[in-house]
Amino acid sequence: MSIYQRILTCLLLLLTTACLFVLSNQISIPASLQTPKPYPDPNITAQPAPTFYPYPFPLQKPLEAVITSSPTPSPTPTSLPERTEIHFENLGLVWRDCELPRPHYQSQEDCLGVTKKETFEDGESPFGEHFLPPGALMQGWRLFIGNDVYEALHQPYMVKAFSDPDDWLEYKLFKNGQILITRKSKLTGYDPNAGLLNINGKYAWEFANPYQATVIYDDVDLRQQYGLEAVYRPYVINGKMIFVARDNGKMFVVVDGKSIGPEFDEIEIGYCCETVGIYRYPGQYWFWGSRESRNFVVVITALSLTPAIQ
Repeated sequence: MSIYQRILTCLLLLLTTACLFVLSNQISIPASLQTPKPYPDPNITAQPAPTFYPYPFPLQKPLEAVITSSPTPSPTPTSLPERTEIHFENLGLVWRDCELPRPHYQSQEDCLGVTKKETFEDGESPFGEHFLPPGALMQGWRLFIGNDVYEALHQPYMVKAFSDPDDWLEYKLFKNGQILITRKSKLTGYDPNAGLLNINGKYAWEFANPYQATVIYDDVDLRQQYGLEAVYRPYVINGKMIFVARDNGKMFVVVDGKSIGPEFDEIEIGYCCETVGIYRYPGQYWFWGSRESRNFVVVITALSLTPAIQ
């Protein structure tokens, strides 16, 4: 830039400043604007400052916070009721259930008021024992009742074949070496020979055919006797036979030939790959079920049982 251009630029800046000074002296400022406003302005309603909470909330994991803020959240844990108890005086049994998940990391046992007793005393267990018959391909069940010996086992087909050419597996129930019952099942992901129990001095054979699971009790097929679609996991508490049944798309508990408690859309049986199943402990019958998209844990005990947790 030449010296003449610099001189011209300076003159233009001086002229602009002088014009602004003259104009400012000619403009009058209203008195209302010259008086400073009080603070805070009494005509303005003060708004409370927003409160910000730490994230995640105290005792809350980030994943849980994401879940509870979803568009269709499940009921908040604090809204879950305490356990439900149903006393069946005529059966001498108590039904206890709790909705899951429990709030504040409460354990299922705390909610139900019952501690799992997983170990049977000597001679107390009603269950038979596993054994491997000579030449067998799978373990069988053996049960002693008085002087009688019951054995439920898979019968190999021809020479060391699990099933016949049509994929049918054959199972037999023996009493003192004599065949009582023969049943067949298609190949499945678990062994349908599911158990042999002593219930009130009589044998109960659980044969879990995936199409028509049943229990044969003292030569009687309980599925056929009660007109049910399926029967699962027999047990005995207080001298009363208990099992889970399926019929008309619902699952429920049967005790002493009568349905008790609410129905479920699904009850986890635990034959193969479920994370939970039906657990039969001394004087306790545990299971997990769902209905109307709500999950529950249930335990049935003798009415005279005094829970370890109250």
